[in-house]
Amino acid sequence: MTRLTKNSGVLQLTTGGDWRNTVEKVKPPAPKGHRTELPTHIQYSSSERSMKFPRLTRCELELMDVLWQKGEATVQEVCDELTRPLAYTTVMTTLGLLHSKKKVLKRVKRGRAHVYQPIISRDEVSRAVLSELRNVLFADQLPMLVLGLLENGDFSQKDVQALKAAIQKVETQGEP
Repeated sequence: MTRLTKNSGVLQLTTGGDWRNTVEKVKPPAPKGHRTELPTHIQYSSSERSMKFPRLTRCELELMDVLWQKGEATVQEVCDELTRPLAYTTVMTTLGLLHSKKKVLKRVKRGRAHVYQPIISRDEVSRAVLSELRNVLFADQLPMLVLGLLENGDFSQKDVQALKAAIQKVETQGEP
């Protein structure tokens, strides 16, 4: 016995006599005139405005790190520079997605190879990630975020001086 049921707008196809044998959940097709693909221009909510770039996974950040260091590289050059072994095809697919879907890489064909160049800087991504971390995890409680970063750190004297200079800069900007 095959049965088709609708639950919260989702169609469920059940086979066999037992209701527990749900094989597949299928979303109904969009009505005529409605767009089924995602819009190309995304409008961000107030909490997402600081995050102008799509989220990057750990693997994507590793590949971006190589590209930020080198400026531009082919798939093979990225593979050679990685600190952990990844298959050539994995790197090629991920770089392709960073180019075509996430729009954070520029791709230029040189001979038989594609050369990838970062469109966004490490600084931009760092700011966006920290801003999202602050908004989501720390609910705009900046002191908790900074103290959390400082607690487990092993800092050199140069690092401490840079932190003091940054705090002093913030203090002088706040004065009328």
